[in-house]
Amino acid sequence: MVVSPDHREREAAIEFARRMCGLTAQLGSPNTYLRPGSLNPNGPWLPHPGNRSDEVFDSLVDSARKFCRTARDEGVMVAVEGGAVSPLYSARRVRDFIEAVGSPVLGFNQDPVNFIGGLEDAYDTTRFLAEFFELTGEFTLGAHAKDFTVMDQLMVRFEEAEIGSGLLDHVTFLQSMQRVCPTGHVLIEHLPPERYAAAAVEYRKYASLAGIEWDNQTGENRGES
Repeated sequence: MVVSPDHREREAAIEFARRMCGLTAQLGSPNTYLRPGSLNPNGPWLPHPGNRSDEVFDSLVDSARKFCRTARDEGVMVAVEGGAVSPLYSARRVRDFIEAVGSPVLGFNQDPVNFIGGLEDAYDTTRFLAEFFELTGEFTLGAHAKDFTVMDQLMVRFEEAEIGSGLLDHVTFLQSMQRVCPTGHVLIEHLPPERYAAAAVEYRKYASLAGIEWDNQTGENRGES
């Protein structure tokens, strides 16, 4: 992983990311993803107390600069991802990271559900999205679409949900995307294959409410737009 304290593991992850840049260019794709990783040995999208440290942040910045140099040479953009359990745990942290790397090829993949970390945000996603796009909107390259819900239990727990059954303000999200990145893609994710078509139909209802007209509606059976 790109934040691993093990130098060899970190360099291997950077080299893999560099190869992804080459493949992205060969495929003619506009961008490739950079995931921030985690110090948790059980997986890159799992929490660890060290993920929020300055040391991990600095390590991620250093790795990203190396990655972005290759991306620039290959002529592709890099869309960094993040989430509440990762080193890029908030909109402010994402902005600080992109500004610290200082590369014109580095942007951001909007996926606000990943950043829901408390009930204040969960129960007011309209406000949450406004603040989120205020800090990160100018860096947007594309987006992931999904929904979430708060589970009925004592300890606060969130779960992803099918689009339309959860708490995210999809109309505000789509209007924000239209404002900051009108040519960007929006990809529905994390559903069983048989549920994508229905999710796409539901999402297009929100798009209609938001006044969005898709330039290209691909993936009629997969829910991609």
